[in-house]
Amino acid sequence: MGDPDAPNTIIEYFSLTCGQCAKFHANVLPEIKKKFIDTGKAKFISRDFPLNNLAILAHMITRCAPRKYYRPYVNTLFKNFSSWTRKNDPVAALKQIAKLGGMGSEKFDSCLANEELYQGMRKKMIEYTKKFAVDSTPTIIVNGEKVDGDFSSIEKMINK
Repeated sequence: MGDPDAPNTIIEYFSLTCGQCAKFHANVLPEIKKKFIDTGKAKFISRDFPLNNLAILAHMITRCAPRKYYRPYVNTLFKNFSSWTRKNDPVAALKQIAKLGGMGSEKFDSCLANEELYQGMRKKMIEYTKKFAVDSTPTIIVNGEKVDGDFSSIEKMINK
C-alpha cells in the first residue's frame, strides 16, 4: 500500500489466525494509512507469516484470489476473525467467505491442494525467521528495525 518511492517502509508479518493481528488491522493500520500512507510518508508491505495449518489455508486463499482482491480478502478475514476461526469446521467457514468473495468451490478446493503454493509459504516463513528474526505476529519492522505494533512506536520510527 502506498507510494513505492515513499521515504519510509513499514513491513508487517501477520497470520490470519492471530487475534493481535486482527486488532492491529482494526485499530492501528487505519491510523498508519491516514497519517503516513495516504500522505506519501510511508509505504506498507504485508507479508504472510501463517502460524498454524488453518492460517496457512486462509493465506493460501488470499493468494489464489485475483491480485486486486488480496487486500479485501485479508480485511474480510480479519473483520470476521471470531466467526470463522472458532467454528467447529473453520475450513467450511473459510470456504463460505471465499464464496462470498466470488471464489467458486472448485477454485477453493484446487487452491488448498496447491502444493507449490503451500511449500512456497513455508519457505518464505523460514526465510523471514532467519533474515528478520520473525517469531511471532504481528511483527512490525519500520525502516529495517523491529518495533512494537502500537501506533506510537511506529510513529516514533517514522519521525526519527
